[in-house]
Amino acid sequence: MRAPNTPSQQIVFGLAGAGATAATDAASTQFQYTRGTTAGGTGTTGAQVECAVSANAAALTTTTITNAPWVPFEWNTNLNVQAQPGTLDEDSLAVNVVTSFVRPANNFPEGTMVSILRDGVEVGEVAMPASGTTVSFPDDIPRTADTQVYRYTAVVNNTDALGDTWVGATATSSPVIVTGTNPGAGGGGGTGSLDPGSVVNPIDGAIGGSLTSSLSDSAGYDVAPLSSPTVTGLLSSAS
Repeated sequence: MRAPNTPSQQIVFGLAGAGATAATDAASTQFQYTRGTTAGGTGTTGAQVECAVSANAAALTTTTITNAPWVPFEWNTNLNVQAQPGTLDEDSLAVNVVTSFVRPANNFPEGTMVSILRDGVEVGEVAMPASGTTVSFPDDIPRTADTQVYRYTAVVNNTDALGDTWVGATATSSPVIVTGTNPGAGGGGGTGSLDPGSVVNPIDGAIGGSLTSSLSDSAGYDVAPLSSPTVTGLLSSAS
């Protein structure tokens, strides 16, 4: 059926002949059946019964032609990602990436995928389920010599044939720390301990003498040099 192009015109959809007083012609007769005079309906001449449609079937539904532009459906929301660390073995760390979302009024079309990204690089996809508000993606992060921090995000972007769109992205990434197999081996800071000599000697060499002299003159007491065994021992214990 082709609708007219006149804006504001109303189209009525119904059954022809609805409301007729009797089913007397093809336009008012919707269906017929034969009723036999015996229980089995065979062996005798049956009576043909014609059925007409009630008046309320004349207008089953109506629609109005409009010249307003069609507005496609748009779903745009934030996706929440939680990276759940699993077992850490010698080579890698297992991670379960859970993405949660609010289902849209118009359900996702078949084939909608959620892309999972680690540090901005896609590591896989998972299909959007027909129901529910979460999807899970298993990942495995290889271990390196140094401890590393990785951040997970998620993206969904789908458009159907009518132009309706479903778009979602992660507002905040979810970090995961993977312990290195040999932290500090690359010269990135060592063990983090302090060398007492490196703390005492620069101070003693640069300002130790003048500071000792000033304190002794102003306070009236003798002050031990910063490089003395007593002070060095205290600094070593503190480190």
